[in-house]
Amino acid sequence: MHTHTPLPTRSATAAQTLQRPTMPLPKIPAVWLSAIVLCVLYPVALRMIAAHYQWSAAVIAPACTIHMLCGGVAAWVLLRTAPPGVRAWALLLVAVLLLAWFAVDMVNALLVSVHLALACAAFALLFWALEKAGAPALPAALRAAVPFALCAAYFAFGWQQCHSVAEKRYTFTTEKPLASGTLRVAHIADIHLGTTFSGAGFAAHLVRIKKAVPDMLVITGDFVDDDTTKADMLAACAALGQFSAKYGVYYVNGNHDLGYHNYRAFGGDELLRALQQNHVVVLRDEISTPAHGIAIIGRQDARYRRQSIQELRKKISASAYAITLNHQPTDYENEAAAGVDLVLSGHTHGGQMIGMRRWLSKYNDNLYGHQRRKNTDFIVTSGMSDWAVKFKTGTRSEYVIIDIRSSDTRSSNTHEVNS
Repeated sequence: MHTHTPLPTRSATAAQTLQRPTMPLPKIPAVWLSAIVLCVLYPVALRMIAAHYQWSAAVIAPACTIHMLCGGVAAWVLLRTAPPGVRAWALLLVAVLLLAWFAVDMVNALLVSVHLALACAAFALLFWALEKAGAPALPAALRAAVPFALCAAYFAFGWQQCHSVAEKRYTFTTEKPLASGTLRVAHIADIHLGTTFSGAGFAAHLVRIKKAVPDMLVITGDFVDDDTTKADMLAACAALGQFSAKYGVYYVNGNHDLGYHNYRAFGGDELLRALQQNHVVVLRDEISTPAHGIAIIGRQDARYRRQSIQELRKKISASAYAITLNHQPTDYENEAAAGVDLVLSGHTHGGQMIGMRRWLSKYNDNLYGHQRRKNTDFIVTSGMSDWAVKFKTGTRSEYVIIDIRSSDTRSSNTHEVNS
């Protein structure tokens, strides 16, 4: 029996002719999503960072332009050839990026977007492996929702850890005599004014610290940030002027305080004057003796030329309890050899994010907490705030209260300490 094969109609032939050719693609949409993130967001971030820090346009602009052109072409090819589901994911990513950009800033938007892309890729591979192993396929909506939900929970936790300031306590004993038998030190660092709280917000935190009744308040650098406003700086300095402590308030500068560039509305000298006008003792390779048997060594930040700790240690009595303020925890060996009693630092933000601790530990002697070397106690605080990143998942923001008790019978122990 003869069968007749119908010829294709003109409309079907035209549709086949106009059909866009596609390349063989992996069946994991997140791979495409990750590629888009790396191709597009990296050059955008590079260009914004270059503008922010006023890097030479003659050096940076050509590289940024080439990266953006290549990234744009790659993203266009990916979006044109990828299946519809991937295009939807890319649009969702752009929406999240724009939302984060307007809600926070570009640095944090980039951080969230990269984490989201990596989470999507990791879970897509996991679900693919489970299906290959014979597990039932999960609904597409559930597969897409899992990485988004986990990232949302992760960054919500990080936001809370960064923006809420906890109290951390330490207690030490010394054989050296102290004027009152005990000494309570409040230690703050890395305020980075304007990042997570304003000058008024800083004043509110000082009210909490004052409730601990410290004998002195010490600030170990990065009081202001590169983008701190002059109004916030002046308000915070005024708040320090209202802070009453038996032995006063002491400050050493960090790597951000004096400014990296000249786009801030005030200079480093203006900051130091504002602090001094509000009765803050500014120490730059200098020593203060607030009471008999107590010496404070304030070191210049390691970013600048400075005296050695051995030179500074020679200027005080060996019987004095020596507290060293050093923004960056990078000179432990020399400080322990010099025989100072306590070294207080910040700078590291406690390791900041999960995954950053190993990298940061290469450049610092300690990232967070207490260490003891020879007869010297070292403390690194995670700081009260943050620099550019507004999340902390490897630690949390804090201020520190340190109680030092003398076991020397010549000390008159008249100050009650709650530990």
